[in-house]
Amino acid sequence: MAVSFIGATAQVVSNDFSNQNISWPLPSGVTTDDLLIIYVTDGRAAGEPSGTIPAATGYVAHTSVLGTYSTNSDRRETILYKVAGASEGAPSVTTVGYSGADSVTFSGELLAYRGVDTASPFDVTPIVSVVSASGTLIPTSITTITDGAMAMSFVHTIDDNNLAVSNDQGFSTRISGANYDWTAGDDGSHGVADKIVSPAALTTMPTWSVRAAGSDPWSFISTALKPASEAPPPAGPYIGNQFFQLLGIGT
Repeated sequence: MAVSFIGATAQVVSNDFSNQNISWPLPSGVTTDDLLIIYVTDGRAAGEPSGTIPAATGYVAHTSVLGTYSTNSDRRETILYKVAGASEGAPSVTTVGYSGADSVTFSGELLAYRGVDTASPFDVTPIVSVVSASGTLIPTSITTITDGAMAMSFVHTIDDNNLAVSNDQGFSTRISGANYDWTAGDDGSHGVADKIVSPAALTTMPTWSVRAAGSDPWSFISTALKPASEAPPPAGPYIGNQFFQLLGIGT
C-alpha cells in the first residue's frame, strides 16, 4: 500500500504561561492504523526552553531540535507520533517544567497519513539542524531505504514569515503560508511538505522561502515514512486457471 496524506489540522497556539496545553481534533477521515503526527514548537522569551520535550498520551517522540537563536528567541521543534487505534481520540499535548513566570509560546499541528508501516513507521534516522538567518532554506537531503517511502520536510522560522515552497523538487506542500504563522508571544511559522520516493534514493529537499518579515533563523527536521508491506498472495493450492491468473497470465 502506498503512503498517502489524509489531512492536517489548523494551527493551535497557546500563550497561557501557566497552562501549556494544546489539543486538536482528528483530521477528517482518520481510521485504524493511520499514522498521526504532532508537529509542535515551544519556546521561552528569556533563554532556552526550561520545560521537558512536549508529550501526549500514547504518542512517541520521533525527534526534537533546539534552536538557541538569542536570549529572547529560543525554540524547540518536536515530532510526536502514534498509530491510530479503533476508537482514536483527539490528542492533547503538554509540556512540563515551565513556571507561571516563563513567557512561553506553544504552537503546532496534527497531520495524518495512511499506508505507513505500523510496526516501524519511519524509514530513516531523522536529520535535524539550526540554520542562520536567511531568506531561503534547503534542508539537508536524506537517503530513503525502502521503495515508496515518503520523504518529509518540517521547517520553522522565528518570525511570522508566511512560508512557501519556492522550488518543490516534486514535494507536495501540506502546511505553509500565513495561516501557519503565529504572533502570540514569540512569533514563528511552520512549514511541512512530503514526497513519495520510488525507487529509494538520495532525495533533495524542497527550497523554503520567507514571504514576510525578512530573513530569520531556521530550524528543520528531515525524515521519511516507511510504507506498509504488501500483503502476500493467498496460500494454494490453486486449481486450473487460478494459478495463471495469480501470475497475471491469461484471463
